[in-house]
Amino acid sequence: MRGAGEAAMKEWKYDEFEVLLERSGDGYSARVVDSPTGPSPAMPFRTWDRRQTARSLESTTTGPGDAG
Repeated sequence: MRGAGEAAMKEWKYDEFEVLLERSGDGYSARVVDSPTGPSPAMPFRTWDRRQTARSLESTTTGPGDAG
């Protein structure tokens, strides 16, 4: 039982995965080499569009509690 001043803490569960970043031509490539759902193909990107790449990666993942 929690005390009156103690806030309820939500427990988060995360899956582990490995990402490989490599130089590729005039840019870079990123790919998932190990995850619970398996590897992914390489995704090329250039240094100047890394923020767009990050947004693209975020849109393909779901966080804890998201519909998946």
